[in-house]
Amino acid sequence: MRVRVLVPDVSAGGMSRAYALALVVDKLRHEVEIRGPAIQAAEIYPKPPPGLRVRPFRSLLREGLLASAGSAGGADVLLAVKPQPGSLGVALRQRSQSGAPIILDIDDWEPVGFGVGGRQAPSVADRARGLLRSARRLGDPNHSVYNRWIQRFVHRADAITAPTRVLAEKFGATLLPQARDTEVFDPSHFDAEACRRALGLEGFGVLLFPGTPRPHKGLEDVLRALERVGRPELRLVVAGGRETAFAKELAQREKRWLVELPRRPAHEMPAVVAAAHLVVVPQRDVPAARSQFPIKLTDAMAMAKPILTTRVGDVPEIVGDTAYLVAPSHPEQLAAAIEEIFANPAAAELQGERARKRCVERYSLEAVGRTLAPILEDVARRRNSARAR
Repeated sequence: MRVRVLVPDVSAGGMSRAYALALVVDKLRHEVEIRGPAIQAAEIYPKPPPGLRVRPFRSLLREGLLASAGSAGGADVLLAVKPQPGSLGVALRQRSQSGAPIILDIDDWEPVGFGVGGRQAPSVADRARGLLRSARRLGDPNHSVYNRWIQRFVHRADAITAPTRVLAEKFGATLLPQARDTEVFDPSHFDAEACRRALGLEGFGVLLFPGTPRPHKGLEDVLRALERVGRPELRLVVAGGRETAFAKELAQREKRWLVELPRRPAHEMPAVVAAAHLVVVPQRDVPAARSQFPIKLTDAMAMAKPILTTRVGDVPEIVGDTAYLVAPSHPEQLAAAIEEIFANPAAAELQGERARKRCVERYSLEAVGRTLAPILEDVARRRNSARAR
């Protein structure tokens, strides 16, 4: 089967989820290709894992939304990541020409217009500036205006998948967890101390956040917790994320406890996670966070790292009894957990080992493939039946 994974922006939108899904498809021994426009930048971000083929559209209109019948063909199934014009819009256009069925994967609420929240209400001046910036970005085909418009077409997909129960219930989707290649993310391939030396983190107690800092992700709560703990060797290390205004502000304001590592391609992330003593995923209780399955959880679980996270959305169900769970937006609880983890490293290591076992059983490529395989087969069978008629 030839599966085309369509993403809204190869330079920004949904690539981590797209890579995970593409790896699952590849593990199922189907032919897979990732396509999408390059809107925010010319380069693909993050870089794909070795072996995955990514082909950007030179022009979203000419090669995507207005593609000829010839260029739209070649796929047996279209897997659109996020309900956005650059993915679902292109998929609908290609289905109209080739007949290939669409699986729509919805992995968060942001493109559906719910926003990320997590801060106090903006002032009138802030709202005005935001509206002006938004108007200037109307040339972006994945602008929120167009995202809201395309929601009316969500249920035209032949199947819908989502990684969390909140999204699955909202869209009538099949639950499809985040997947991680547990053969690549394997702690037996790495020496933690050597990884810390290579990253310039030798001598530190590393609390790792692998991702892009945003207000709803709770990093400020971890920083307040570190102030309470007061151990001078501890550092919150942010790695692998994009440059955002919030990330820059946080880095300038929190130099005492925060270390930022340069961006790295996806295939280098296992070595980064290997350097951690502890992975922190301190989600705040806001709509965007409730709908998310943070892929950083599977990173940490696969690498057998202790995890400190919050009781938000599906997170408690994802990690089960293999992580340290606290209430969201409670730095004092985070501080107590950090003290417990560093005071009892053997117990923390055991939690990490249990987390890896859970990841292999539930979130490995093979495990997620057992859910995706019948969905692929069903939509392909329905298309073939329709053609026969």
